[in-house]
Amino acid sequence: MSKEDEELARLQRLRDQQISRRKPAKQDKQLQKVAAKRKDWPKYSLGDALRDMPAKWLYMFIGGVIGLVIALFLVGLVQAVWTPYAAVVIVVVCLLVGRVFGVAEDWKHE
Repeated sequence: MSKEDEELARLQRLRDQQISRRKPAKQDKQLQKVAAKRKDWPKYSLGDALRDMPAKWLYMFIGGVIGLVIALFLVGLVQAVWTPYAAVVIVVVCLLVGRVFGVAEDWKHE
């Protein structure tokens, strides 16, 4: 019976580890607490929103804006059949690059 009890205890520890890994990260919990405790909502500015935003989303947004600017410049500069397709590819690539940089920035702070 002791082997079965040890196996049950091991499975319980494994289950507890898996549940603890699914819980929100420490940084996400802190962000939720800061956002919930804000009393001066009328004083909440765009800068506060950008500071509270996780880096993965902020960098992805910045990458999308940069990609959009490049795509609009390309479409305005080159008059060809393939430019709208290239513009979409550029925006998607810039979004993905921004997301990768943002995830790396979040990992650096964890």
